[in-house]
Amino acid sequence: MIVRKNRCKGMWISSLWLAAVLLSFATSAFAAANTSGLISLTLQGVGTGALSAGACTQPSIPCPLGHTCRCLTGAQTIVGNKFNGGSLTFELSVDTTDATLPISTTSSCFAAGGFAMIASTNGKNTLSIDITGLSCPTVGGSAQTFNGTYVVTGGTNFNGGTGAVSASFVGAATRSSLNGNLQ
Repeated sequence: MIVRKNRCKGMWISSLWLAAVLLSFATSAFAAANTSGLISLTLQGVGTGALSAGACTQPSIPCPLGHTCRCLTGAQTIVGNKFNGGSLTFELSVDTTDATLPISTTSSCFAAGGFAMIASTNGKNTLSIDITGLSCPTVGGSAQTFNGTYVVTGGTNFNGGTGAVSASFVGAATRSSLNGNLQ
């Protein structure tokens, strides 16, 4: 019985030591991260959009062979930090082939992905972003929504960033919200 207690105590001490070592590595890794220039990004936009049949062409986003795609494009005026009064233009390819995520009796959500460009009014701050997410109808069918994520792939004065993007489309009217970070 005594041997068993000592062995358990030894295992507990070994586990505690291992946890301390792993924590010190994690702390070192986080402490070394460069947070210089990291800022919060909050943008809202309103503008126009269109959904057309076929693959996106400007820039080209090919539709996979044997799939059916639609191209959602738009242009918005945005408000928010670093880009107040600027512009957001986007192009998303919506693959309507796989309808496995139904929304009530309306339709289904579909995978969507593409590109966007954000620019300040004076052109000093620009962002190129890649976007991916789901395009879904509302239950009443009055609007189409998009919820996804973005990653900054280029731009002026920034070298990275990520966040969430959501949008709604009612007829030709579009609205969006981007929330995340820039560096």
